[in-house]
Amino acid sequence: MLPATNRDIAAVVLAAGASTRMGQAKALLMWRGRRFVDCCIELAGAAGVGTTVIVTGASEVPRRSDVGNHVYAYNPNWSQGPLSSLQVGLRQAQTGANPRGFLLLTVDRPHLQQTTINRLCQAFCQQPQRIWQPLFDDRRGHPLVLPAACAQALLELPPTGNRRELLNSPRWSQARGQVAVDDPAVLENLDTPQALAAALARLSL
Repeated sequence: MLPATNRDIAAVVLAAGASTRMGQAKALLMWRGRRFVDCCIELAGAAGVGTTVIVTGASEVPRRSDVGNHVYAYNPNWSQGPLSSLQVGLRQAQTGANPRGFLLLTVDRPHLQQTTINRLCQAFCQQPQRIWQPLFDDRRGHPLVLPAACAQALLELPPTGNRRELLNSPRWSQARGQVAVDDPAVLENLDTPQALAAALARLSL
């Protein structure tokens, strides 16, 4: 099999939730002059992945036509939980393609560093059978890059299933690798007004 490249990775941006803790749609909030969802699209695009799938649900997300290879997928069952949206994104990413890896981005991390995404993709390309996630301050964070076999296992779960339970199972816990990064955002969800205010305040320091 040929070595993997970033083009063999599909990105899935999860933007389907109701954002109840934030009180408004997180995908449409602004970070440094850009919507949260657009920040995620641009992070994936700058890494040179093959395609990016944006999964929508509870809130309408404006479509972009000025950036590269990306598509939108609506999850009518978004209220079933994040796994149902992830499954919609994984299936869409496989339409007409055969990705070897999947970069999972949540819309509440618009402040991730590009170098974090690049290093995760690089680690996957070197060892494409493993799950890769960032490590900061000796703690594992997000986003994840999953191999195709793990994505298939997630697709076989019921939509209300527990993806963490699968990833922590003996089969996949042994396949998890970490990439050390200098990026505290890998541990930080901007999913409440307080978290967002604190992150914005740090920008002005």
